[in-house]
Amino acid sequence: MAVDVPSGIDVDTGGIADDHVLHADVTVTFGGVKAGLLRGPAATLAGRIELVDVGIGAGLATVEPLVST
Repeated sequence: MAVDVPSGIDVDTGGIADDHVLHADVTVTFGGVKAGLLRGPAATLAGRIELVDVGIGAGLATVEPLVST
């Protein structure tokens, strides 16, 4: 299980820093799903993504997403 993003994954690009990357079965992330969890190598390393609401949804609603589904 990873908290926010698996270790070694770039939050924006989904790129990996080196060969020391955690492969998570589940990633619990907060506020909003980070673009890096949906892009690049991270898309296969983050496992199931669980989003936890921490009360910043209204502010995020005005931000243009980096990745759309």
